[in-house]
Amino acid sequence: MDLLIRKKLREQFTNSDAHGPYLLSFLDGNNLELNRIEILREGPDFFAHLELTPALRLMFGLRGDELLLLVLHHSRQEQWFLSTIRTQLKEQDRLSKSAVLIFSPDERITDLCRAAFSDNQAGYKTAHVALTFKEIRVAQDRDQQNSSLYAAFKKQAFTIDHFDTRGPVPDDLFGRNALIAQIESDIRVASEGVAILGIRRVGKTSVLKRVLTQLQDDPDDWWLVGYYDAQADTVEANLQTVTSRLQASLRQAALQRASPVPSVPKNLSAQEQLRAVIEHLITQGSFKIALAIDEIEWLVPSSNTDKLRANEALVLFGLLRSLKQQYGNRLALVLCGINETFCEMPQINGYPNPNLDWYRTHYVNLLSQEDATEMLSTLGHRMGIDFSSNFLDEVWSFFGGHAYLARQFCSETSKKLTQRPIVLTKNHFDATYADFMVRASIVFQDILKHLALFYPNEYNLLRKIAIGEQTLKQPGVITRHLEAYGLVSEQAGQLTIPLIALTEFASKHSAEDVQRERFKLIAPLGGGATSTVWRAWDNDSKSDCALKIFQGGVPEKLVHDELSALRDIGSKYVPKPIGIVRFENQVALAMEFVGGSSLESILKEGTKLLGNDLLSLSYHLFESLASIHPEVDRIQLLIERGEMSPLGAVEFFDLRQRGHLHRDLKPANIVVLSRDSWEIRLIDLGLTTSADRAGLSRVGTPDYSPPDLGVSRWDASFDLYALGRILSRCVFGRLLSSEEDLINACAELSSAYRDAVRAFFTKALAPSSANRYPSVKSMKAAWDNAVLAFI
Repeated sequence: MDLLIRKKLREQFTNSDAHGPYLLSFLDGNNLELNRIEILREGPDFFAHLELTPALRLMFGLRGDELLLLVLHHSRQEQWFLSTIRTQLKEQDRLSKSAVLIFSPDERITDLCRAAFSDNQAGYKTAHVALTFKEIRVAQDRDQQNSSLYAAFKKQAFTIDHFDTRGPVPDDLFGRNALIAQIESDIRVASEGVAILGIRRVGKTSVLKRVLTQLQDDPDDWWLVGYYDAQADTVEANLQTVTSRLQASLRQAALQRASPVPSVPKNLSAQEQLRAVIEHLITQGSFKIALAIDEIEWLVPSSNTDKLRANEALVLFGLLRSLKQQYGNRLALVLCGINETFCEMPQINGYPNPNLDWYRTHYVNLLSQEDATEMLSTLGHRMGIDFSSNFLDEVWSFFGGHAYLARQFCSETSKKLTQRPIVLTKNHFDATYADFMVRASIVFQDILKHLALFYPNEYNLLRKIAIGEQTLKQPGVITRHLEAYGLVSEQAGQLTIPLIALTEFASKHSAEDVQRERFKLIAPLGGGATSTVWRAWDNDSKSDCALKIFQGGVPEKLVHDELSALRDIGSKYVPKPIGIVRFENQVALAMEFVGGSSLESILKEGTKLLGNDLLSLSYHLFESLASIHPEVDRIQLLIERGEMSPLGAVEFFDLRQRGHLHRDLKPANIVVLSRDSWEIRLIDLGLTTSADRAGLSRVGTPDYSPPDLGVSRWDASFDLYALGRILSRCVFGRLLSSEEDLINACAELSSAYRDAVRAFFTKALAPSSANRYPSVKSMKAAWDNAVLAFI
């Protein structure tokens, strides 16, 4: 290890620090060479960039040139270190790193790292490999140090499935750089619009977002981006939604550049308001504007009889073209969709099509064999996996350069194998392929359903080629589109499908099969004034789910807020979200189906829960709220300390933003999975919000809402009041009506516990939030004494 870097490393530890020598010995024992060090915030925390030696790369089956080491010296870093790591990875091209190696005195560090990138929607994940100082101190010699590091990699890094990702890739796009450069160049200089095209899951949205990011990050030109994803509104996407969302995103982008846009007259139409905002930003703010619309098919009329959509399309596309012609290179138009039909048809509803031959088109095609191999090898090395040439040849033959299909197959293959490092061979391919194709209909349907929906003639030709009905190439836009996607190729005048797996799927599934409704309702589970919850069958996952269907008129923002709450909480005590979907033209929220009985149905009139049943249920009730609530005690401690350090301030605001309040806790919204374990799930999170945004809202159910609802600001004590009401119903068989009612109920209890029970419920059900339990922890401590009366 370089002496100068070693000196810097030692300087990060105080003289009294007992861990420093052990950390240095551990690094030396594993031949981890330091390149450079970056001080992290304040004090002894720092990043050190470590090189992997050839021996280590061989041992781990990894290829990256560096590990990114973070040494943590405090015991409660989880409030900020994960976001700090993510920022560092983004800035330093995280795919070039083998892993983030984290040393910490916190015994929980492994669990924290495991949760750091648990969402497979987030894109390619860099592994977090954690070792505690205790583990480092125990490893006395080189063999123990090597074994300890390898065991950590095997348990933590190699178990992450880097292949299974559904979201846009945030970093290396594997072979798309030349395409991205060309699109960006066209956006800057073209006198017409630019179109990015391709089938689903081919990466066109990733390309679009990379281009837009590069424009926004340009230090010489100040670009603001207005973005609209039409698929978010699907059948309800229209002129109003496009122009209003583009305007809103432009306003937000300008605000981030400290250039707020003044309000425009309300009597203007949505398109006139958009034009006014753009004029202000270009003429007054000296900005350049990029307007981007994704999933354009939802805005294009699908037939000559769709008069309303056709008229709105004429107005929209005419508006966009006029804006581009007015502002020239100060404004760019970028449309993203499946193909260029929208700018090929000469007329819309009998009028000239303003898009005709007016867009520079770029197809995001399938990857080349070289790029596909590079992608799989790069991701595999993160997992200790390498590939033989015959395995890669088979993947290419069956899945071609469709990145998503190839990754999904490699994910399926690697899940069956625990050995690391490992080289996948043709034998592994053969052992996986048949089972994968049984389950892969969901994947193919996801890729092809929009093709079958919007362009059924193209899918039908694809199917004819697959079953051998038509192989002779004929001129026309349908064949040209299929070739542009990379789904069809020509050999000696004959059309073939270069993906064997796609040929198998298309030969067995008609366009109607691919378009079928994803969800099938089974039975109603419950409902309220704004929605009905159904048990449904999910054709994609081949499993039951819960489908919350919202009535017309419910603002979609509320649906998105509920989805965000489910995702942000990420607790085992709330259903796992699937996403916002359309069911029979209604907005719906799909989520994990939770089987069991509502606590309301169990607590029938007069029913009491005592003994082990009460202990188990109350344990899960407290744990469920602890998993979603803010860490009130820690927040209060930071406040009581007075002036905060920069680190303390970051932790304080992170804690405030992370916690949520349920705001409608009651037995009907608690599902008991089993009356053996009494494990529960909290459902109906429609009123749930982050604790720092709860305000004074008068929401909830009257029987479980405190007297100061709407008077005092919402905090954890409001949910805890509801919990107190639920517990009183559990132990007394009814809801308490007054202080006198509580005294009479406690009179029946043993004198040894009577005072503890009375004190617990008096505080839990206090009229004012200032007098109630402030946190789950404080309430649970009091309950542990009171519950003894009922055992």
